[in-house]
Amino acid sequence: LGPAAREVRARVDAHRAASKPVIGVFGKILYALSVPYMGGPAHTDIADWLAHTVRSAEGSSALQLIKPHPHEIRPEIAERPREYFLDLVPETVSENVVLLGHRWFTIRDMIDMIDLGVLWNGTTGLELGASGVPVVMCDDWGPRDYPVGHITPADRGHYEAIIRDPSMVEMPADHGRKCAALLHYLSTPDVMHSYPFLHCEITNAHVGPPVLNQSEVDRYFREGDATVELLAREFNIGSGVTG
Repeated sequence: LGPAAREVRARVDAHRAASKPVIGVFGKILYALSVPYMGGPAHTDIADWLAHTVRSAEGSSALQLIKPHPHEIRPEIAERPREYFLDLVPETVSENVVLLGHRWFTIRDMIDMIDLGVLWNGTTGLELGASGVPVVMCDDWGPRDYPVGHITPADRGHYEAIIRDPSMVEMPADHGRKCAALLHYLSTPDVMHSYPFLHCEITNAHVGPPVLNQSEVDRYFREGDATVELLAREFNIGSGVTG
């Protein structure tokens, strides 16, 4: 850890040693939300949610760690965003709100630092839940995309109460097991196909040239590949091509 991250870690350790709660607030790449509409049971959009989260820290004993998504600063994934998650944070925040650097802490680090994870939406909730961290997911689509029993706020008052007293959050007994099972399922061929032949950027923009994994290409011509055959069949069905 760098000096700034070490300072935050020491503050977290002291806070928890004093039996005071720590909340991790996890960010998103703002243009990559991919939902039919924006909104949640307690907030109109992600900006409203984050501003309310930060304001709710005032006068609370809970320490808030605001963690932006690390992919925001990876051009091969996010290219060059015009607005970042931390841009949504109000200019003035209370002293118990800490803005983290993108690379200060991993999710694994955060799991050992927090008593509650709060996010708008995302698979981070599954990672936290699978490791036993209580999770509050705040938009309308989180419970539909990840139906594993995450807690959702009933309204603004309920959400503010959670932020001020994270101990009120009680997760279902099987929450961790369901999170782990769904994380596993999302990596299976039912959802995702492995394609080891090409190294390329994730974004649609061109960030450097694509690079062939020549050893995998050679293996394909020697042995064939069931995934390539499956993808070819799917593309043919989707395009109406036969034969």
